[in-house]
Amino acid sequence: VYEGLKRALSPDVNLQKAAETALKSFEARQGFCSCLAEIIGSRNLDHSARWLATIYFKNSINRHWRLRPGQGGITDQEKTHLRTKLLSLLDQEDMALVFAKVARNDYPRQWHSVFADLIALMQNGSTMTVRRVYLVLHHILKELSSKRLASDQKNFADVAPAFLKCLQELLPLRHGSTSRRSQLHAMLDRAILKLTKIFTNVLETHPWSLLHCDVFSPLLDFMCSQIVGAPAAPLQNEGFYTQCMLFVHGVLKSPAYGGSISTYVEVNSVSIFLQAATLKQMSAEAKARLKAFWAGGRLQLLCIAVVEKFLPLNAKELQEWAESPAAFHHEADMGSWQDHLRGCAEVLLASLLEADRETLAPVMMELLTSTSEACPAGSASMQQGQRIGGVPAAGLAKEAAYNAVGVGAYELHDYIDFMSWFNTALLQELADTSPEAKPLRRRAALLLGQWVVKLSAEGRPAAYRALLSLMADHDTALQLAAVSSLRALIEDWEFQEAPFLEYVAPALQLLAGLLQDSNELDTQLQVFHVFNMIIERLADGIRPYADGIMQLLPSIWQEAEGQSLLRIQVLMSVQRLVNALGTDCPSCYPFLIPVLRICTDSNQPDELNLLEDGLQLWLITLRNAPAPQPELLDLFPNLAIVMERSTEHIQTATKIITSCVLLGGPDFMSRHAATIVGILCILLGNVKERGMLLLLPVMGLLLCSYPEHMPGFMEPALQRLLHLLLSDQEPSQVIAGGLGVFARLLLQSSPAFLQLLARAEPGLAQLSAPARDQPGERALLALVDVWLDKFDNIGVPHARKLSALAMCVLLTVPVPALLDRLEPIAGCITSV
Repeated sequence: VYEGLKRALSPDVNLQKAAETALKSFEARQGFCSCLAEIIGSRNLDHSARWLATIYFKNSINRHWRLRPGQGGITDQEKTHLRTKLLSLLDQEDMALVFAKVARNDYPRQWHSVFADLIALMQNGSTMTVRRVYLVLHHILKELSSKRLASDQKNFADVAPAFLKCLQELLPLRHGSTSRRSQLHAMLDRAILKLTKIFTNVLETHPWSLLHCDVFSPLLDFMCSQIVGAPAAPLQNEGFYTQCMLFVHGVLKSPAYGGSISTYVEVNSVSIFLQAATLKQMSAEAKARLKAFWAGGRLQLLCIAVVEKFLPLNAKELQEWAESPAAFHHEADMGSWQDHLRGCAEVLLASLLEADRETLAPVMMELLTSTSEACPAGSASMQQGQRIGGVPAAGLAKEAAYNAVGVGAYELHDYIDFMSWFNTALLQELADTSPEAKPLRRRAALLLGQWVVKLSAEGRPAAYRALLSLMADHDTALQLAAVSSLRALIEDWEFQEAPFLEYVAPALQLLAGLLQDSNELDTQLQVFHVFNMIIERLADGIRPYADGIMQLLPSIWQEAEGQSLLRIQVLMSVQRLVNALGTDCPSCYPFLIPVLRICTDSNQPDELNLLEDGLQLWLITLRNAPAPQPELLDLFPNLAIVMERSTEHIQTATKIITSCVLLGGPDFMSRHAATIVGILCILLGNVKERGMLLLLPVMGLLLCSYPEHMPGFMEPALQRLLHLLLSDQEPSQVIAGGLGVFARLLLQSSPAFLQLLARAEPGLAQLSAPARDQPGERALLALVDVWLDKFDNIGVPHARKLSALAMCVLLTVPVPALLDRLEPIAGCITSV
């Protein structure tokens, strides 16, 4: 084996392959792993060969340890030898994973002493041995914890207390550490963080266990005390405080403790049915404990601590704001609040207010009053005392109180006279341009968006002016805050166009400046959203500004090459603008048509991302076009490629076909009728019910618009549809819609209808109708039988009338067998 390992390391490829083949053949032989273990432990042998032996040893253990000896597995005697040998190989590299694999399979039955053996080595070994033991224990525990059988989990539960006791002895050492950066301190911090995450996960997955084990109240007390006792604006252990707040938030929002959880509870992936009375009793117990816990002012203390310690901006955040205002704004606006201390604090505060509004609303009002008195509106630059990042601490405390009022806007709705506050304080905050007032100015702007429902119609012009003034500032964070609130004001249900019209021009100008000056995608997307919202809400009122918008969009489109998200926003702007312009939209064609070519061209790299919005823009343009535009209609071959490739966009595509047929007229049909029929032949019968119901109206439109030529031109598609109807495999709604197509054909041209049936009959030999003398009679009778059977499935009144009229025409067809069906035909006709 040793010679094979050395040859496997040879630079000679032939010798190397031969050695690898020989070693592979040795794997299934008894004693191979023992040989490898001896080679690994022999320090006098070649180091490279021993290293390769370690790899073979790990792979062999992984492959053969669980197998029976008759299947290539390792015998029990050799396993016993290897378990003992492993302890002597502890000081070798890469042995931890081998220990873990063996322990996963053999603990506790065959190797119940593994932990005792490792601890004995740790007590009597060198520093290196102790570290290796720790590493081995880590991998063994990781393997054992991943087993999911109930017996295996019980075994792990039996082992856990001993190690938790060791951890409990280590935790006090964290406070005795002389260096804040010591390795022990860092390791203990990580361990504490993991423990708090475990409790949060247990609360989420099985909240009843915390009550059953009587750790609910102590845990909640610990988490709350850590939050209340935290230093102001803590920069250390942010993850720990985040987990504490997540736990408290989980308790407040838990459906189990609130009594609304399902009677089915998941425990170890087994559904256990709980009687309603038992569940109600457990929920009542949880509520009683929570009520007792929050008594005595603890809820108020927690609320004050969250506002005063976790909501104020700290020096690090102010520095980030100064270095990158846009990044600062977007980070604060991110949706993943669970990963950010401030986001968790805001969500926890909202949960506290929701849990007990009557108790905490006065506390919030007192905080707002006290901070406002300490830092009156417009006086930030004149404040004395401590400063953080150049901003007075009193101003930051007031900004935190403003933030809290914004977070609790829904719960505090009836406690604050917003318009009075807006006129006496917020407008002054927004007008204060001193550097020290930036945090308050930004927060006041955000408050307008959060409290928009309380903003009266009389106060909106002042709000518009204040936000536009803020958008003209050179600080991007202030600009984006104003953009965010302007969006809220425009999206609000109470928005009225008339008061906003005088601010449209400066708003669009400022938004355009932001779009051109910013290179950050998040900023551009946020600004574009407001830009599009203004166009949509103003509708016809945007016409005076259309030329200016169309001068802006081409440059943004060019600069956004490769940025599909930004180009989609441009497409949405053009969609809204075309809708607003109506028949005046040809002024957009110089930019619009090249854009449509790019969006629908399958050879373009961004086509997949832009196709959906591009097709929607094409449809809107066709519907608003005052006259046929050859360049718009010449894009139709691109649509054919799209529909042949995928049915994902079939709804928009069928609408585009309809618009092209109606707008383009005979000239369009002379060029593209064959393409349309080809698309229909490909899709009929190969799409689901919804797709079929979208295709059938297109066929009806073609027959109605061109009754002389289309019956013959569409014969392949009509024959395909006839086969589908007579096969009785399509849903009833599809059959009803298909019958409407043939009703239209029969009304438009009964000779064409009969000729179609005559030519289709040879392919319908499977039908049971008796043969007749006239060509097509067999297919006709079969179709009539289906028609009579499915007539009641035709629910749309005009479609029923169409079928009834077609049946009237049907009675004029000289087929005697139709008289046998006269009674049901007459019944259908008279039922309409």
